[in-house]
Amino acid sequence: MPALLDLPVEILHAIVLELNGSDRKPLRSTCNGLSTVVEPFLFSEITINTHRSVLKTVSIPFCKALAQFPSEDGVVKDERTLSTYVRTLRVQDKPSTTGHDNASQEALDEWQEVFTSALSSLVNLGTFRWEMSENIPSWMYAQVPEIVSKLPMLSEFFLAGEFLVGAIDPPSIRLDYLRNLRTLAIDGIRLPKATFSQTILGPLSTALLNIPDLQTLHIRAHISFSDVFRAILDTKGASVLNIKKLVVQNLTMDVPATMIPHLQCLSSLEVCASQNTEVGNFWNVLQTASVSLEVLKVYGDIDRTLLDYISHCHSRLKVLHLSGAVRKATDEMSNELADLFFGSVLHKFAKSLRELRIRPSYKGRWCLGPHNAVDMFSRCSNLETLSVCFNGKEGIVDMIDDIMNRAHSLPKLKSLDLGTAAATWGRGARRGTGRIEYLLEMRRAIRNALKNLQPTEAQVGSGLWIYTSMYYYRACRMQDGSLQYEEFRLR
Repeated sequence: MPALLDLPVEILHAIVLELNGSDRKPLRSTCNGLSTVVEPFLFSEITINTHRSVLKTVSIPFCKALAQFPSEDGVVKDERTLSTYVRTLRVQDKPSTTGHDNASQEALDEWQEVFTSALSSLVNLGTFRWEMSENIPSWMYAQVPEIVSKLPMLSEFFLAGEFLVGAIDPPSIRLDYLRNLRTLAIDGIRLPKATFSQTILGPLSTALLNIPDLQTLHIRAHISFSDVFRAILDTKGASVLNIKKLVVQNLTMDVPATMIPHLQCLSSLEVCASQNTEVGNFWNVLQTASVSLEVLKVYGDIDRTLLDYISHCHSRLKVLHLSGAVRKATDEMSNELADLFFGSVLHKFAKSLRELRIRPSYKGRWCLGPHNAVDMFSRCSNLETLSVCFNGKEGIVDMIDDIMNRAHSLPKLKSLDLGTAAATWGRGARRGTGRIEYLLEMRRAIRNALKNLQPTEAQVGSGLWIYTSMYYYRACRMQDGSLQYEEFRLR
């Protein structure tokens, strides 16, 4: 009988891929041969904890192994370099439940040397995720971006967390060192505007000037859109940005006309606006620039300028999400915008849509009903995913029956998400007993309607999944031969 290591390396790799991390570790310790097979998978994605409570027991020994630090006798015991296997690194600052937050100054000095050496050794690192906290040492603010900027394979940089908020003069995070990235994501949503401006905004703006080939940009912060791109807008002869995917949250979206050239490569846009965020002239600028998107996701208020933009620049649109429409408006204004969308806008790109999500915050004509259901299903014939809300409990059984028949008639539809919208009397109230009870009551009504609905023979095995709240359904034949929508609970 051949030994395990006699198998072709491709089969060994396939076996390792089927194992989770906890199973790979003991397999690696079995022998040198299996260790060599397992290590590229075990160390492809790693986490380093920078918290003081775990430095001596965990983080320093681990970083020494990555960077091949010699032992006390000056000998490197293993010729293999674990650092070459690392493709994704997550750096976090998470306290240990058992360790003590009392690392000595000697340990802190050793940690700086060991960590920077380990970080420098990750020559194949492609993705760097940094979850900061207000406890990290100030030297990391400059040294970490400088080191990772020199890694030849780095293409994605993610920054999130909390920073030295309480400091009188917090240091800047030197994002301006970064070069040659394809993805840059900055999450400063938990920072006050003044702190974000002092520690991140200037270096971030310079970084965008230095990375003209950036493809994906995520910004979550309480700042203005123009300030993010200030270095580019103020630099004469700056390279035009090539951003294809832009995700912004809580940014004030007043955009100068000089920004137009830097937006024209966009193919995917996600805008998340709180109730206090002003979208400004953003949609007008996109329309002026004739930016034709493939993916548009808007979480927040829908206004006429957005619908005008979609109506004029829709030639490539495949994915459209309109969620939260319309929170600030009155019922009359919201219904007017809904009628405009379903009556005059949607049909212009209905055939090209693959995914449509309409999730209003409140009841009204944005919800699914007789006024829009027929057109939505007949025109959007190429949909693969659809997410909608019902407009109250009245007639919901007949409505769901009709929707199921129409959904099964769409040959490509694989996912149908049925949701609920709050009653209009709760407009503006995020919480409250009445609001919660109403939503729970609506979810129970949808669930009961689906459980009591009998699919047709043709609908069984169609591949369509129906989702609502914590459950999902499919049309199937039960063991007793009856046809039902079988219920499963989401995990």
